[in-house]
Amino acid sequence: MVTLNAMNDIVPAHLFGRLRSYFDQRGLTEAVGGAQALEDGLTQLAAGVMPVVGELLAAESSDLRLADAVFDEERYPHLVKVHGFLNDLLVMEIPSDVLPWAREITAEGPPPGSDALRKAAAMTAIRRNDALAQLARFALFEALCLNQRLMLIAEGAHLESINGRSHDVEMIAQNEVELAIEWEAYSDDLIRTEDPLRTLIAAAAVTLTHHVEQLNDELLTLKSDVHENLEHRRTILEVMDALPADQAVLVYNECAETFGEDKLEAEQLRVHHPAMYGQLGRDAIYQRVHRLPARIERLKLEPVARRERASLADLILSPRLLGTL
Repeated sequence: MVTLNAMNDIVPAHLFGRLRSYFDQRGLTEAVGGAQALEDGLTQLAAGVMPVVGELLAAESSDLRLADAVFDEERYPHLVKVHGFLNDLLVMEIPSDVLPWAREITAEGPPPGSDALRKAAAMTAIRRNDALAQLARFALFEALCLNQRLMLIAEGAHLESINGRSHDVEMIAQNEVELAIEWEAYSDDLIRTEDPLRTLIAAAAVTLTHHVEQLNDELLTLKSDVHENLEHRRTILEVMDALPADQAVLVYNECAETFGEDKLEAEQLRVHHPAMYGQLGRDAIYQRVHRLPARIERLKLEPVARRERASLADLILSPRLLGTL
């Protein structure tokens, strides 16, 4: 059994102490069932981190980039699950009983001391070259991916509608992290800033903006058959925007060929979207897929209004929180 003591060889013990303090300060310790339940949760977290670290080291030894590893469920299932879980969490509807707590947490913003923790993570990712550094780089990568997706959600934009790919955000995040590690002058400047992660997020945002501009410019040079495909994509994406996130994922998967991607089988969906489908069996997923055509037909017959959502992305992007991104 993996214990917190075993994890101390990779993650310093004081980080777990900060997690305990955060839960105590926010009144979350009792919400999760008390101090013992929190300790049990931290032990489970340790058990989950160890295989992630193993896969990060394996990916590095094979020179496979994170942007590819987080979609390779055969060789790196834990990386795929973490990446998928975070993306799921961003867009899934928050249950009504959890919504007040989620509003309170997001409204309060980052906890005290988070700036120091963010800087420590960035320094570890840039300056060290061990297992902890790999974990820190993965954290930076995921932070950049999430912030880019927030940008797209805020604009109601889809890269696929302008001949891009949804995975472009992972490539941008990968390039920004690699640049920070490999370009010494840049990394020195980053470390001297108060919040290197915020600087990296801003850099990725600029890169994403330029990428969108380039895709829009290239639209003028595309052949008519490509434009027909893009129009088909936009129709699908419009339907997806009117559906709950878990149903939208199934629509996208059923139309994967239109987006230039491979369709995922039920077991693959469970790995790539663990928060949405990890608890469902194959038959249950197939049943949901079979119900989609009727749901989509109703959307065509009825006025299609953007669904009322209460996701984590919605809470983060609310006007009072935009300045904290």
